[in-house]
Amino acid sequence: MDRLILTFYDWSDLDPGHGFHQNERGQTRYTISPTARRDLLRRLLELNLEVAAQETRAGAIQRSGAFSAQ
Repeated sequence: MDRLILTFYDWSDLDPGHGFHQNERGQTRYTISPTARRDLLRRLLELNLEVAAQETRAGAIQRSGAFSAQ
């Protein structure tokens, strides 16, 4: 399922590196690799910032009257 989600986001180049990895609390869990986790979080942050910028621009356009009333 993880690979399907990565493909949906067009991130199929990211190797999740599934396996038993130690987390920040020293617990060993079956999860994605620390490298994949950092890359995934970086990509999600970039995507979030991009969507926020688009929403801000759309809001600015609406406030300026560029969208006509229905």
